[in-house]
Amino acid sequence: MKPLLVLVVGPSGAGKDSVIRGAEAILKNDPRFYFARRMVTRNTPQAGEINISAEAFRQHTESGNFAKTWDAHQLSYGLPRSELQPQNAAVQIIIANVSRTVLNDLLAEHGGHVLYITA
Repeated sequence: MKPLLVLVVGPSGAGKDSVIRGAEAILKNDPRFYFARRMVTRNTPQAGEINISAEAFRQHTESGNFAKTWDAHQLSYGLPRSELQPQNAAVQIIIANVSRTVLNDLLAEHGGHVLYITA
């Protein structure tokens, strides 16, 4: 059975990361939940992200390693395909923080539900 994808979206600063980190703290020992990590060309590491250089991001993009990419706030973001296919067979729900600009494409390709966070 394919895991259910929950896409978390909302305006910048609305608290998406805080909600995700809170849920992750509560559910960290429940193997049914997987919190996808996105790649970002940010110099300062943040929870839920894998920081990479702009060159590494370009290489991942050219290799087709991302399910979706987007740009925001002078940074490049990518959701790796591997994050949508966790190796743990117990995973039933994948939670991913993504941009509203790629929401419809991800839903069309992977299905799922949307959690819209507002301030």
